[in-house]
Formats: sequence, structure tokens, C-alpha cells
Amino acid sequence: MTVVLIITIGVVIIQWIGVAITGSLALAADAGHQLTDALGITIALIAARIASRPPSPTRTFGYVRAEVLSAVVHAALICAMCVVLGYEAIHRWNSATKVSSTGVMGFALLGLIANFAGVLILRKSSRSNLNVRTAFLDVASDAAVSAVVLASGAIMAVTGWTRLDIVATSFVVITILVRTWGVVVDATRILMEGVPTGISIEDVRSIALNIPGVVDLHDVHVWATTPESTLLSAHIVVEQSEHDSGGTGRILDALESTFESELQITHTTFQIEHPLHQLHEHPRHD
Repeated sequence: MTVVLIITIGVVIIQWIGVAITGSLALAADAGHQLTDALGITIALIAARIASRPPSPTRTFGYVRAEVLSAVVHAALICAMCVVLGYEAIHRWNSATKVSSTGVMGFALLGLIANFAGVLILRKSSRSNLNVRTAFLDVASDAAVSAVVLASGAIMAVTGWTRLDIVATSFVVITILVRTWGVVVDATRILMEGVPTGISIEDVRSIALNIPGVVDLHDVHVWATTPESTLLSAHIVVEQSEHDSGGTGRILDALESTFESELQITHTTFQIEHPLHQLHEHPRHD
């Protein structure tokens, strides 16, 4: 992401110069989003470094959620920027501002080229890392924003309707907020330890009960530390004969391999119980 950060900073500087020259709010929206991207990528790089620290006696899962937290901070910066742009768009609608359409096209084209390069760099890594995914979506939306600003500049040059700059700004703000919402939802699900998308407790129960020797399960928890790391814990009730004859080892092996192959869960913790154990368990172990 370092290369993308350098490219983004360069685009931010160029486009803010363009804002001063052209007076375009749409270009300011593009430049503002680029600025939050630069801050977001910087935060992401710091978070990635923190997340690489090994687990410790007081941080048994390590620091992997630093990347998720950084995604939330980045999303908050983007939302704040959108509020400012929305306020300015309303103000300008009631007070027309002169805009240089040819300048808008030139600076937007530079942004489009730079952002497309960033998309190509981040595309592969974005599939498995929420932090990189956030940066990738930022750069991809920046490319789309630059294309919209470029198109609005071209239409303004033909029609002379400068309020199109405000319309383009509104479109950009809405697009950014819609895209950011998905990241917020994913990050919130992880931080609140919700069941990851694509997995249901019903699926977990069905898989476990299909393993010979398992008669029931309870106190089931499925959560994620990062989008690529899903964890499962459960109390597994086995047949009395399996428990007494030492067959629980086979059942544990079957549970671990089955959940890994069917749900891609590689971190599992199971408590094996005989059928009567549940009668005197703590009430919270439902």
C-alpha cells in the first residue's frame, strides 16, 4: 500500500491546486476524498504493523483487530468529509460560483489515471484483508469519482450550466456514503463478535450432528477476529459409550477436519461432554 499512498498524496496536492484554480466543488469532493484516502492508507499501514505483533499473555489473540479498528476510523473520516461537502453544496446552490470547466476536466483526468493505477496495485490483496479492502474500495471509488467529475466538466463546457458541478458533488457524496456503509457493517459485525457472513448456527449444528457419536451440542459461538479468521467454540455431547470407551479423540478429529473443509473454520475449541453433564452445567451454557 506504500506505493498507492505515494500516488494518492501526489494526486491530493495536484487536485487541491486544481480546486484553487477552477473553483469546482466537485473537484474539491474528489480531492477531499483523496485526502481521506491518504489518511486512511496511512492509518492502515500503521494498523498492519501493529497487527503483525505476536500474541502475548495479556493479548492472547494478538493485535489482529487493529486493522478492523483502523477501517472504522477511516470510515468515520470519510463520513465527516461528506457532511462538510453536503453543507457546502447546499450553500453553493443558493449562491452560484463560477467554475472553470476545462480546468476541471484536466485535473479530473489526472486523478482518474492515478487512481486506476492504484486499483491495479491493490486488487489482489483486497480479497482477503478488510484493511486493504477498505483502501482498495477507496481508490476504486476515487477513480469513479474522477470519471464523474471529468464528465461533469465536459458537460459544463458544452452547456455552460455550472450548477452541474453541485449535482456532481451530491452524486459523489452519496456514492461514497453507500460504499462506506458496507465497510462499517462488516467492521461492526467483527467488533461485536457477530456470526460471519455465509455461516449460520443451523449449519454448525447440522454438520456436528452428522458426525457419528455426536448426539447434541450447545453453548455454540461463532465469531471472527478478522474477515479471514473465523473461530468456533461449542460444548459437544457424545454418546455415553463413546465417552466411556475413549472414542472422543476420533470425534474431535472428525469435528476439526469437517468444519475446516465445509466452513473453512480452522480455529475450533470443543468441550466434550457425556449426556448427563448438561444437567449440572452453569445456566449460561445453554
